[in-house]
Amino acid sequence: MVANGCPTGLAFYTGTEFPTWKGNLIVPGLSRGSLWRMVLDENVIVSAEELFLNDHVRSRKVKQSPEGQLYLLTDEDNGKLIRIINNNKNN
Repeated sequence: MVANGCPTGLAFYTGTEFPTWKGNLIVPGLSRGSLWRMVLDENVIVSAEELFLNDHVRSRKVKQSPEGQLYLLTDEDNGKLIRIINNNKNN
């Protein structure tokens, strides 16, 4: 799971843009270029979902803004700051 992806940080999601993610951990990774969503039940991870399977980038950090928006910082020569947008408002 994420242990193979060299996790580089995490964010506890409390925003409203992704309602079903509220209370989940968002974990970026370097080696596989992964971003994971860890679903918690109390303090136990009950499932993990790898996000953006077709867009792997080396993810250095994920942050939630004070407004609840998610941002991803990539680890490349010309690194990018990417805002993660919910195109499916049911998520």
